[in-house]
Amino acid sequence: NDISNKPSEASPQPADASPSNDNMLQDIRVATATANDAVNAANEAAKAASNSAKEAATAAIDASHAVKDAFGYANTAAEDAVVAANVADAANAAAIAVKE
Repeated sequence: NDISNKPSEASPQPADASPSNDNMLQDIRVATATANDAVNAANEAAKAASNSAKEAATAAIDASHAVKDAFGYANTAAEDAVVAANVADAANAAAIAVKE
């Protein structure tokens, strides 16, 4: 028995491009586009949040530097006051010594 010329009963048949397949493909395209839009919107929101966080951090650093500078000026003024007080004490001691 030669069965090589008989078509296989299990041979794949081409799928019909039926309207229901077209509708399903269109639904998939719409869903994919909608999902892509959602991902893009989420990325944009994340970028905006990141930029806002960067701006807030920069503002905090700037404020920290301003406070540091203010303390530096206050320390310098206090040191200058101590020096002036020491000079005044020395002058006072000299005046007392001259007086005596």
